[in-house]
Amino acid sequence: MKFNVSIALLATAGSAAATFKLKTVSANGEISGKTFNAAQSKIFTNLQNQNARCQHGTQDDATFQLRDGKLTLYATRAAPQQVYAQLITAEQGKMGYIRPGHGLPPGGELTGWAVDGSGHLKINGVGFVACPGAGQGAWTIYADVGHHSDCLDIEVEAVDEPKPLSCYYTEVEN
Repeated sequence: MKFNVSIALLATAGSAAATFKLKTVSANGEISGKTFNAAQSKIFTNLQNQNARCQHGTQDDATFQLRDGKLTLYATRAAPQQVYAQLITAEQGKMGYIRPGHGLPPGGELTGWAVDGSGHLKINGVGFVACPGAGQGAWTIYADVGHHSDCLDIEVEAVDEPKPLSCYYTEVEN
């Protein structure tokens, strides 16, 4: 089911945030329709095992929430991990996540996330690319700020998740 835009508007207005998966829309059949994963402080698609610790089950894709322009990984027991994109640095669009209170990488943006009228996720109006080479068929997701010659332009569709699992995703200390 495609993400309900009215839910996105409520979530950005500070009401209870909806939960959703993020799905890749691409002309490349290998990754089109694949959901996003979160592991080792990065965002991927087509990752075989993200090794998240979840309450009441397991899952190999990430669940997100959007509230007040901030994108987080869904969690109920602890403060949720916050998703960022490095838009203005040598990292050229690197996406990742951190625990609240931990240092944001240089040029990292935590705000500006939105789902547009077509149900596609953007950060400050910027779309995304998927880059091969993450190992075991996984692709790393970046904000599309240019300079990614081996990567594919993708649309990122928000898909409603009515029964989310609260998870903690693996992190790498910087």
